[in-house]
Amino acid sequence: MMFGKYNPGWSCQGDTWFNLTENNHHTIQQDGTNVSEFTSRLCSCGEMKTSRNWTFNNAASTIITEWNLICDDSWKSSLIVSVQMTGVLFGAYAGGQIGDTFGRKFSIHGSCALMVIANLVAIFSVSWQMYAAIMFFIGLFVGCILPSCYVYNFEFLPSWWRGFITLPIWSLSTCLFALCVMALKNWRHLHVAIAFIALLAFLPVFWLPESMRFLAVHGHLKKANKVVKRISRLNKTPLPDTSIMETIAKIESRSLKAGASYTYLHLFHINVRKYTLVLGYIWFVLALSQYMIGFGLSALSGDFFVNMLLFFALPFPVRLIAAFLVTKFGRKLTASVLLLLSSIFSFVIVVIQLVALQEGKGLPTTVLAIGINMLTEGAWGTTVIFGNELFPTDIRTLSYGFCSSAARLAAIIAPHLIPKHSLPMYAAFIIQGLLQLTSFAAYLTLPESKGKPLQENLIRQDVTTEQHMTSTNI
Repeated sequence: MMFGKYNPGWSCQGDTWFNLTENNHHTIQQDGTNVSEFTSRLCSCGEMKTSRNWTFNNAASTIITEWNLICDDSWKSSLIVSVQMTGVLFGAYAGGQIGDTFGRKFSIHGSCALMVIANLVAIFSVSWQMYAAIMFFIGLFVGCILPSCYVYNFEFLPSWWRGFITLPIWSLSTCLFALCVMALKNWRHLHVAIAFIALLAFLPVFWLPESMRFLAVHGHLKKANKVVKRISRLNKTPLPDTSIMETIAKIESRSLKAGASYTYLHLFHINVRKYTLVLGYIWFVLALSQYMIGFGLSALSGDFFVNMLLFFALPFPVRLIAAFLVTKFGRKLTASVLLLLSSIFSFVIVVIQLVALQEGKGLPTTVLAIGINMLTEGAWGTTVIFGNELFPTDIRTLSYGFCSSAARLAAIIAPHLIPKHSLPMYAAFIIQGLLQLTSFAAYLTLPESKGKPLQENLIRQDVTTEQHMTSTNI
């Protein structure tokens, strides 16, 4: 929705361009060249109400231009974003429950199929209300995918590889999205492109196995052993000892007979309550920081499309560096330092906005804002690894769903806190800086997870399988 909220500007009487997002106007000729001597009057929102002689700049086709969501109706675009993120919020909740109940593959591919359909339906929207409703369901299906998608990778990879495999993926996908936006610049075409790319996820659907950890925890020992044998055969390694899976299955069976059925309430069990609250808050802060900047790109100086590409592309090297740092120095130290640096950047922007001359504010603010996003991406990727390692297998997807829900709550709020639109620039970054600083302090209260085995059971956390199932030569 970053592109969906983009307002390319409009023209009155064929000669004055007014860009609402930048709060300025330029007088131009038909060929696009500036002519300061050309006589024209400012096309304000008040004048547009009584004039029909205006048109949007054809630089891009967005939902703003499709349904004239400007001036008195500008709030509707923020509402659509909030509706979509509300869908992601509920989806993260549902996806965590589905993934831990029916399996990671079912949650991922089932939700992905529904998301493809919803994106194709979206292009036939005839009103902003219809589009908002469809975006809710797109958000719902995306939210269902996220918890199981990350957890699925973690339950197959040994500790050292988790950072290198999972950290760059988000940056690569967002860069691809930015390139699609720059190439298409049309909201309908973008939905079609997203649907097509999502279909690629089904290419390995019959090749990828269900998580053997999920199968073992739910008592499907034969299926879990088949997965182990298959991986050993593909890797051409000796078959490892899988007797630990029988122990896990017996413990889980006793828990189920005792009436244990894992829900989100189990995230507040005494063994993991602290992790749940602290990581939920950190996810909220990271998401609010990123979405406030992302949805407010048009408030920054410079070209919108260039800023969007930088916003998505530059975090990639930071994620790669973070992937190395988490294996070298640990998850806790890496993420906490990145959060501290992002807080410092936010307060520097506040100083610039309050002290610098008007003509000297734009570029430094844009550079620092993009820098905050880079640091936030690195901290977020590290936090995903951290959280998945702290929680046991039987509630791991639920924990991701809870944290993802906290992030989506921030995404619902963020469109209404956009710098320069909803709040003065300095006020927005004061809020960001304080939140980032408190999340840095919260991080210091968590234990390091680097090099420690993944826990399998919530109640009996003494049973682990890291050395048997992930650190072996499977």
